[in-house]
Amino acid sequence: MSIIIYLFCVLLIVLTLGNLRNFRIKNPQENCFSILIACRNEEKNLQKLFDSLKEIEYPSEKFEIIIVDDASTDRSFEMIDKFSKELPNITALRVLMKDEIYKGKKAALKMATEHAKHDFFLFSDADCIVPPKWLQNLNKFISPKIGAVIGYYIVISQNSFTRFLKFINAGSFSATTGLGFPVSAAGSNLLIRKKTFQEVKGYESIKHEQSGDDKLMINLIKKTNWKIAYNNLEPVKTWQVSDIKTRSAQYKRQYGKFQMFPISYKIVSVFVFIFYMYFPISVLVDKRFINFYLYFGFALLYWISILLKHKQKFHLFDLFYVLYYPYFLTYYAITGMFFGWKWK
Repeated sequence: MSIIIYLFCVLLIVLTLGNLRNFRIKNPQENCFSILIACRNEEKNLQKLFDSLKEIEYPSEKFEIIIVDDASTDRSFEMIDKFSKELPNITALRVLMKDEIYKGKKAALKMATEHAKHDFFLFSDADCIVPPKWLQNLNKFISPKIGAVIGYYIVISQNSFTRFLKFINAGSFSATTGLGFPVSAAGSNLLIRKKTFQEVKGYESIKHEQSGDDKLMINLIKKTNWKIAYNNLEPVKTWQVSDIKTRSAQYKRQYGKFQMFPISYKIVSVFVFIFYMYFPISVLVDKRFINFYLYFGFALLYWISILLKHKQKFHLFDLFYVLYYPYFLTYYAITGMFFGWKWK
């Protein structure tokens, strides 16, 4: 068991090193962006999105906003259409019926990409608030070889565990991207070069998947010669769902996508799962607490590297969450895989 723990600690060290990589370029250019957003039944959240989009600090002629209503049954399209008349660089589109071929929100996003005119597609969600310097910061990561830039998001008024979840996810994006094999991304803060998107033929090969417009897209881009960077400067914001049942469904959808990962990640995941199931038993039975201290120390090192990367402070509860999180993740990964989840 000690050998397994040592190997696992090596894995944590490698992830820590990945987190410390800096992707910024020295002389950023002022690129042109198409902000693409799919919306379904978000009338309660849209005004906050609109207000943040109007606050973007960037030359209006160098970016456009395309919002596609994805067959909403509330007042979403009415609000989007009204918003599109406020500024000349905003376009409102509408999907009348949910598509049976392009599942999830891919039909709406596909429509948005077909109308986009700029060189970089910037994806977000209708229940988000984007930062004013969003485009300025993204320029700092775009070089001629970059095909995509992965960003992260946080939750407004988040409790301490929700904060931990969002930054541990961001840390995994950052670490794996830093090591050269990104495994996932946040669809609410994802930049893809138009040429790169066209090279992988958009959503054509993943259209049948209920989700994956972010994770599966990154895996497609990873197979090309384009490089992928990670943007740690400023997140997109969303808000906590108060209903526990809805929040649980979100966790199942987020963590229960094992089949979407590449085979190498699946192998590592199975190894990690076995480790976490056996680890507490081995410590209690063998009473070799040095193994626990060793693992806990390196897990904290990995967490601290995430905090440093995103300029966050350490909280006392983080000591507990570092131990609790693997079992939280395992529970929702298993329930998401075997009991399923629904896309709204």
